[in-house]
Amino acid sequence: MTFSRLDMPCVVGHPGCSAVVALMLLEMHAVGKDVTVMKFTEEQAQTAGENYAVDALHLCQAVPIPSTQ
Repeated sequence: MTFSRLDMPCVVGHPGCSAVVALMLLEMHAVGKDVTVMKFTEEQAQTAGENYAVDALHLCQAVPIPSTQ
């Protein structure tokens, strides 16, 4: 497998958004879109991050902690 670094136009000011933008780009690539022309705003990255967090919480099932009394 060959790896190369793409020159991406996606730059966000908040460092925490970089992982979210990476996930967004992976999703775009998975459906066959050309990720070299994708441009995201920081607001879009923050909204996507919130949506990813909500989806992750929905995947977790609550487990009751037994009482120690």
